[in-house]
Amino acid sequence: MDRDELLTEVKIFRSALQYLVRSGFFFQISISERFPSACCDDTSALLATYLKENGFPGALRISGTGGGRRGELCSHVWLRLEQFQIDITGSQFEEYNQPEILIAEQDDFLDTFELADDPEIADFRERFADDPLFRGYFSQAYKALTSHLAPSSAVQLDGVLRVTGMEPDQGDAMKLNDEFEPKCPGCKSDVSNFGATQVIVDRADKPITLFCCVDCGHVIGAFPENAYQKPVVGTKVASAKSSCCGSEKFVAYLDENSSGLKDQPAMILCGECENTVVTTLPASYAWD
Repeated sequence: MDRDELLTEVKIFRSALQYLVRSGFFFQISISERFPSACCDDTSALLATYLKENGFPGALRISGTGGGRRGELCSHVWLRLEQFQIDITGSQFEEYNQPEILIAEQDDFLDTFELADDPEIADFRERFADDPLFRGYFSQAYKALTSHLAPSSAVQLDGVLRVTGMEPDQGDAMKLNDEFEPKCPGCKSDVSNFGATQVIVDRADKPITLFCCVDCGHVIGAFPENAYQKPVVGTKVASAKSSCCGSEKFVAYLDENSSGLKDQPAMILCGECENTVVTTLPASYAWD
C-alpha cells in the first residue's frame, strides 16, 4: 500500500470535514464545532467509507481505553488499514502533540491504549447495516462531505497546496489560507472583516443569509437561511447594504431568461432602486 497516495486521500477528506464543521453544518452524529474533540468514532466511520470508495477498502475500527501516560484518557477510536494506523482526531489530546493526520505503522501514543473491542469493519454502511436510523444519519453527513471535496488534482502536501500534473518549474505553488489578505471591494480597507447576517427579502418566501463586509456592508455572497448562526458575543455584527443606494432592504427577482444554469437563479436586488443586482443564489433558497 502506497502511504503517499493514502495520505493524499486522507488530507482531502479531512479538509472537507473541517470546511463543513466551520460552516456550521449540523451532522446529527457526534461531529460538532468542537472537532476534533469527542468525535473520533463517527469521524473514523466516515473516513473508512471514503477510503473504501477511493481505492482503500478494509479499514478496521480500533477502540482503545485507558490511554495516556497516566491512563487518564477514557477512550479513543482510530483506524487500522493493513500495516497502517490512521488517526485524524488525535490532535484533540493537546498534551501529547499528536498530528492532525497520523498514518504510521506504529505510534507510541496509540500504544498506551488497551484494546477494548475486537477490530471490526469501520465503514458505516456495514457497521450500521441493521440500523437504518444511524445509517441514515451517517449517509446524510457523508453526502454533504463528498459534495465539498477538493478536486483530486489539488491537494495539500507538506504544507503547500500543489496542483498535480505541474512540475515545480511550471508554476508557483498555490497560496495557503493564511497567505491571503482578502479586501472588501466596497470600502477597500487595509484589513477587511466579513460576517453573515440574516435578512428578510421582499417577494421571497423565506429569509436568506448574506455574507458581507462588517465595516461597510458590501455583500460578497448569499447562502440559504439555515447557513446562518448567531455570531460570537463581542464580535462586530454584519449589516448588509446595497452598494448603489446603501439600502438595507432587498427584493428577490426570479430571472427566467438566464442561460448557462440548470436552475433559474434568484437575483437579490437593491430594495430601494430595484435595479442593482446585489447577489444571486439558487431559486430554491428564496422560494418554496
